[in-house]
Amino acid sequence: MNSLLEFDKCIFTWINTGWSNSVLDLVMPWISHLADPTIVWLWVIFIGLLAGWQFARSTRPNLGSRQQRTLIMKAGLFFCLYIALIYGVNAGVCNGLKHLFIRTRPFVQQTVIL
Repeated sequence: MNSLLEFDKCIFTWINTGWSNSVLDLVMPWISHLADPTIVWLWVIFIGLLAGWQFARSTRPNLGSRQQRTLIMKAGLFFCLYIALIYGVNAGVCNGLKHLFIRTRPFVQQTVIL
């Protein structure tokens, strides 16, 4: 286990000393916030609307407009539900593993070299 922690410390130091530049300092906080819970729900809605739009383009023309609209709404709703379930399971597993291993973050153990 100690060799794994030493390897982790070595990689952490390498990333903080070798990969540091002004472009990444500006871009990485934005990328990190793409996984915030509120943003994830916006992604779920966006992907659901995109899937509904794609599904609407491929529906059969012999259905009535009301049937098409109902079918599109059901497809979008189920797609959003599936994405939400996937996110919930993923968050549950990640949170469970985090509390199972209870390991401090590398930046808490050592200072960052700038």
